Formats: sequence, structure tokens, C-alpha cells
Amino acid sequence: LVLVIIGGRWMLPRGTITRDQLSALLLEYVGIAVDILELFGSFEKDEMSTNHTVTVIILSVYSWSLLQFTFSSTALNEEKEEADEEEEKKQIEDELVYSLGILAGIFMQDGPFLAVRLYLIFSLGIADEKELFFAGKNIVTIALLLYRLFAI
Repeated sequence: LVLVIIGGRWMLPRGTITRDQLSALLLEYVGIAVDILELFGSFEKDEMSTNHTVTVIILSVYSWSLLQFTFSSTALNEEKEEADEEEEKKQIEDELVYSLGILAGIFMQDGPFLAVRLYLIFSLGIADEKELFFAGKNIVTIALLLYRLFAI
């Protein structure tokens, strides 16, 4: 399903974004897809296959994270010209959309995934290398997204 979403986005008309921006967006989608699909690896563990609560939590977070693919990420133009009022208004709108995209990444992807992974590690004692790596990845990603949010 995730690959169909990514392929569909690739085949759709590009609109106003460049090929470079489209390829960056698709690479971001692939990274998100890897994180989403890795969460399903938790079902392969014996402790997880019979735990109904964890199954519901993981499927809920998975469903929630898939919604982020419905939002279209936009690329900001980095022009350094003098802006009149209309251009300044457009720049503020672009920054708002960009900020909302960052917040969607935090609250629809890395935040919930980190919460699930921390629950698996600390409550259920599933602290294998993969869970620790992806929990660390989610922490670093959230920190970088917050940095980007405050940098705009």
C-alpha cells in the first residue's frame, strides 16, 4: 500500500515543484515508509503475537501515520529578492504550510512511533537492537524537526 502511494505521487502531475523537489519528496516518503513498515516487525516477536493491546496500538499508530501521505508537502522557493506586500504575504503563508508539514511529521510519524517503541522497550522489556536503533532515530528526528521549526 505504501509503495502504491509513493508510486502514485510520482506519476501524478508535478504542479509547480521541480523534479529535484519531487525527488526529495519521494525520498522522504520512502524513509517514512521504511519506518512505518519496520513497526510491523514487532509482530514477529513471540511476546507480541499474542498481545492484543500492543496489536491494537501498533495498528492504530500505523493507520494514523498513513494519513500524512494525504497531505501534500510543498517546497519553499529560496529567492532573496526585495518583497512587496503580496510577496511577503505569500512567504508567510509558505512558512505556515512548511511549519504545519513539520508538525505533521512530529505528531503523525515520529512522536507516536517513539511512544510505541518506548512502551515496547520499558513496559514490555523488548529492548533488542532494532527497537533501540529506531527509538534513537525517532528521538534524533524529532529534535531535528523541532530545530527546523524554530529556525523558520
